[in-house]
Amino acid sequence: TTRSTFAKALTINSSSLKVIQALGVVDEFLQAGKILTEAEIYFREKRISRINKTYLDSIHNYFLSIPQPETEAIFERKLSRDGVTVQFQKELIGLTQHSTYVSVEICDHQKEITEQAQFDFVIGCDGAHSIVRRLAGFTFEGYDYDMYFIVYDVYFEDSWIKKTTYFIDDTGFVGTFLMSNGYTRLVIRKDGFLPKNKPEIKKEEIQEYLDLHLVNRPLKIKELVRALS
Repeated sequence: TTRSTFAKALTINSSSLKVIQALGVVDEFLQAGKILTEAEIYFREKRISRINKTYLDSIHNYFLSIPQPETEAIFERKLSRDGVTVQFQKELIGLTQHSTYVSVEICDHQKEITEQAQFDFVIGCDGAHSIVRRLAGFTFEGYDYDMYFIVYDVYFEDSWIKKTTYFIDDTGFVGTFLMSNGYTRLVIRKDGFLPKNKPEIKKEEIQEYLDLHLVNRPLKIKELVRALS
C-alpha cells in the first residue's frame, strides 16, 4: 500500500549488479550500500567454508548490502526519469488472457473504485502466494519447506561480526549480515509453518536462541530495532 520501510531483501550479488550497471544506476547503489567481500559458513561452530568474492572475475567482485527501501527508491527515481509512475494502493483482482492482450480488473483502494485496463503483458513479481499466478491459472510447481525464517535488525554489544556469517547445526540456523546503517541483519530458523497470527517477537526469545546455537561464539543483543517473519 505504501513504499517499503523495512529492509526485507538486503544482499545484491555480482550478476544483479551487472544488470543494474546496464540500467545506468549502479553508482547510486554503491553510494547507498555497503560493499562486503567475504562470507563464512560454520557447521557446529567449526568453519567449513570461506567465500572471498575478490577472486571473482568481475568488475563487481563483492556483495552489496543495501536495504530494500533504498533499492526501491533508486529504481523509482530511475522509472520517474523514464516517464513511468509507480502507483500504490492498487490491487489486481481480475485477469483474463486474450489472444493478443491481457485485460485486468484493478481495485483502487484510495478512490474505492474498480478500474478496467488492458495490457500487452502482465508480469507477476508478487511472491510465493502470487495473485497473478492464481488468476492466470498456473500452479505452484515447487514445494514449501517445513520451516520459516524470522528476520531482525539489531545492535550487538561488542560484536565480533566483521563479515557475512552463517552458523548451521543439526537443529538451527543463524545468519548475520552487516548493513550500511550500523545495524546487523540477523536471520534465524524456526521449524514448522509460519503461524497465521504472527507471534510478537521479543528480544529475550532471540537472545535465548543465540545462546543455544552460538555457545562458543556469544553475541549479545543490545537493541532489537525491528523484526519481520
